[in-house]
Amino acid sequence: MVGPRYRILIGIQVSLSLTALATLFSLTAAAAITPPPSPTLLATGKAIYTAECAACHGADGRGKGIAADLLKIKPRNFVTAKYRMVSTWERLPTDEDLFNAITRGLPGTAMPSWKHLPEQQRWALVQYVKSFAETPITVKPQQAPASGAGTGEGVIAVPLEPPYDPAAAKRAKELYADGCASCHGPTGKGDGVQEQLDEDGLPTHPRDLTEGVFKGNPDPESLYRRILAGMPGTPMPMSDWAVGKDAWDLVHYVLSLSTPEQREQANTWTPPEIPGLMRGDPDKGKSLFTGAEGLAGGGASCRACHSVSGIGALGGGVLGPDLSGAYHKFGDGMIAWTEHVAPMKPIYTKKTLTDEEKRHLLAFFTTGIGRATNQIYQLAGIGSVGAVLFLLMIQGIWRNRGRDVRRTMYERSYSNQGGVS
Repeated sequence: MVGPRYRILIGIQVSLSLTALATLFSLTAAAAITPPPSPTLLATGKAIYTAECAACHGADGRGKGIAADLLKIKPRNFVTAKYRMVSTWERLPTDEDLFNAITRGLPGTAMPSWKHLPEQQRWALVQYVKSFAETPITVKPQQAPASGAGTGEGVIAVPLEPPYDPAAAKRAKELYADGCASCHGPTGKGDGVQEQLDEDGLPTHPRDLTEGVFKGNPDPESLYRRILAGMPGTPMPMSDWAVGKDAWDLVHYVLSLSTPEQREQANTWTPPEIPGLMRGDPDKGKSLFTGAEGLAGGGASCRACHSVSGIGALGGGVLGPDLSGAYHKFGDGMIAWTEHVAPMKPIYTKKTLTDEEKRHLLAFFTTGIGRATNQIYQLAGIGSVGAVLFLLMIQGIWRNRGRDVRRTMYERSYSNQGGVS
């Protein structure tokens, strides 16, 4: 017979085995959501990148798109592949890091959220963006620091979260004052050293931690990894000395500087619905879009940056995305972009759209865009008329040339007959 002691040991072994299997299953399931690169996935990524990303990041991925000079925080150079949001000891991004950045965007910059794209398309973008890297991005297998301090390899392992008691809070404040306050300021308002440059020599500024607007995800585990790995290419260094409890204490202290509501608003901002906003006149909206009629606040017309119906410059500017199908993706909330989206907010903060202008523009986006497709036929018509005029001009020139030749020949012939003195 098996005694109670052995039954307990057997139970423990079974429990550990089940735990190990569950862990293995969860890791396998997590890995399965990341589709492997394939020609089809890369082709999909290229098509989406060309349509949505190239204006800022450039067709060659070097961060020199046609809109780059307009942005205070410059687009990422995908060729050098020095990413800010990383979670590995080698300061390289995982596929999940890139996927999260695409999905969430980078609050406080011109990089918007692309959560509206289907998940498979976002993964396709991950693989295509990685393909620009001059040195392939390879994440090593996870290995913890040898002695519980210093650096390890692969993804930074996050230990269990310790309690944040008064002693930990005191320690965190000391750590912050010693290692963070010089840049982020004594109270976290980002008012420390202001004259800072990134490794490309471009101006950069410390984050105001009291606003709750984090460029990367503000969840505790992400902050733990960001504190240890730093932000490559910026003055934010690695802090491998803080492995373990010190890093956790800093995470708690940084989070204490803002409220969950602030972080949630910055982390999940989407264009709000605008209840009761009645539709206006689509023709009036088209005039406002194209600039045929000026905006009351004196702001630039939509056409200065955006196009419609995919006909390029004749439809409008090319600095921003084509807005032909934007309403079907975002609904009424897209009209609030001028007040919230980074590239547009500085332009329209003091030159706001009136409610009436918003109504007319929304009417154009919902019903006028389809009619804007007729511009393709207009373009064909203009081309045909131009061709006819060109042919008529050539014919006129040729006829005049023929007339002059015939006159010269006639005069010479007449002169030979003594008809001209």
